[in-house]
Amino acid sequence: MKPYRVRDLIPFLHVQDVGASIAFYEKLGLEVDDTYKQAGRLVWASMRSGSAALMLAEAPDPIEPSGGRHFLYTEDLAGLRQRLINAGWEPPEIEEGTPGPKQEISLCDPDRHFLTIAQID
Repeated sequence: MKPYRVRDLIPFLHVQDVGASIAFYEKLGLEVDDTYKQAGRLVWASMRSGSAALMLAEAPDPIEPSGGRHFLYTEDLAGLRQRLINAGWEPPEIEEGTPGPKQEISLCDPDRHFLTIAQID
């Protein structure tokens, strides 16, 4: 890879409650690798799982989702969906994603950021 090119991209989401967002993304398999508190309140977190990374920060204003879609990938979509059901969630059925991934589910995080979780073949 050429050193002058961008190498990584980490989504940075504004959220109302960093702790609630951490709990949500932990259910998807991400783990907290760093946090920052301000005046004793959790205002920022970094999460990872494999090559997936995400940063969360407390929003200074009400959340207005971008309308974009964030893709997450798993090697066992059916297993992840069952894990969410076991945690008390009601995830949608797995759907056909062609022309993209062959299988996927779509859901929203606590701040209405639209997510698609796709099966990696």
